[in-house]
Amino acid sequence: MVNRFFSTLVLSATGALPATVLGQSIPLHHPGAEDRRFTTAIEASRLIVTTLQEETGLPGLSVAVNLDGAVVWEEGFGHANLELRAPATARTRYRLASISKAVTGVAVAALVEDGVLDLDQPIETILDDCPAHWHGITVRHLMGHTAGIRSYTPDERDDLNPTQRDTVEEALDMIRHDPLEHEPGERYTYTTLGYIIVRAVIETLTEQEFMRVVFERVLEPAGMLETGADRNAQIVPNRSTYYHFVDGEHQIADARVINAPHINISYKPAGGGMVGTPSDLTRLGHALADCTIISRDARDTLWTPTVSNSGEEYDYGLGWGLATDTDGVFYGVQIGGQIGAGSAVIVYPDHDVSVSLMANRAAGPVARSETVPIARLFRRARDGETLRYPSAMPVGFYDITITDQHERTYAGRLTLAARRGLPSGELLVQAADNPAEFRRFRVATAIEEPNDPTTLRIYTVHQDWGLFPFVLTFAPDGRVTGELDRQVEHWAITGRRAELVPELGEPNPD
Repeated sequence: MVNRFFSTLVLSATGALPATVLGQSIPLHHPGAEDRRFTTAIEASRLIVTTLQEETGLPGLSVAVNLDGAVVWEEGFGHANLELRAPATARTRYRLASISKAVTGVAVAALVEDGVLDLDQPIETILDDCPAHWHGITVRHLMGHTAGIRSYTPDERDDLNPTQRDTVEEALDMIRHDPLEHEPGERYTYTTLGYIIVRAVIETLTEQEFMRVVFERVLEPAGMLETGADRNAQIVPNRSTYYHFVDGEHQIADARVINAPHINISYKPAGGGMVGTPSDLTRLGHALADCTIISRDARDTLWTPTVSNSGEEYDYGLGWGLATDTDGVFYGVQIGGQIGAGSAVIVYPDHDVSVSLMANRAAGPVARSETVPIARLFRRARDGETLRYPSAMPVGFYDITITDQHERTYAGRLTLAARRGLPSGELLVQAADNPAEFRRFRVATAIEEPNDPTTLRIYTVHQDWGLFPFVLTFAPDGRVTGELDRQVEHWAITGRRAELVPELGEPNPD
């Protein structure tokens, strides 16, 4: 447990220090103390995350899983600071990047529920000196990226803009005079800059500073004591150092990690300017699943798809992406990418399962494809299934053919082996229409499908694209069939065990 002084330090670093939470403390992670129901889920997920961190060159990576309100697994991998060799832990704090939009969305839903904010009220009736070309824009437009507010220009990269913009008026000056990309509601155009206006609306209606509203409406009631604004000048306990990847002559094969450039994101706390931990994000997930910080009706508002003027529906609500997995189960998702950071959080509200991954390098494969398979493992374990590594590992070489959703064909070899009793191996394939195009996937682990030891869910990692789970059935005659279990890519897989190398004769004594 941590003492009152340390809790105070954490809260002051986020810009919020109400007396009501000074006595709260942040739970520490004790390896080995996890719920025994999840031993195999944790072991398998640890192999997945370790392989992901190693293969993709992420300096540091932390993960958390929350089931029914309890953080059942939280752990760090690699380093929070390479120069000091400081390890990444469950307490390492990373940039939320665009996950900040999801936090803002919950605050907006809470304000709507309390009657403070109307999603469909034109902003010119709220904001003084609202530009004429913004008339007709609503908070619903802004939160759903249909307002027509522009995105960044090439010279607005955060590392090129040292200007400190602490007030919302200073931030609004970035976009106040720019024309709209299209009429409000006409189409979906993703932009973080529109969330500056959301911040202005919140501050005007509540007469409070934005992060104070977020703290009172979201962070404090959800128990997110390690989340706050990413302010450069403040000392933030456990904040990670941030890194960047520079490709070499052979791209990622000889790439190198360098320190990320200094950035100033003071203008966008609502859209991409917060810092926190995976455990905190899963606490938010539980609070939404359990409807403890907003009602079910307000949550439905949060996750109602955005609709254009013509009726086209987008898989995006108020700061959250909306998705269903390959089992047809709904989940809310938000991912973040920023200089020195990659982050993801998913929430299965009907199952009260939340997973978050956060890393300290940009452009790393940390997204829904990496979090959904981990959530599935823990959900199966929580629901009473026994997770098993392969009882009879089909070791050997398999000649494989893959056909993707674009009817492109890849051919190659799947190698399966056991390392210290655990599955290992790799899949290496070549494009039939481009001999120079190779795809290599390293096997992280494998789990038997329920009641079918001949079918394995094999978790592989690609160094650029992240986690790829394959569901493969191995027949007694050596045939293998299956598919990629991913929501976007649809791959059909066929193959057969390769011929064994003939036995060598006796060695020549000479």
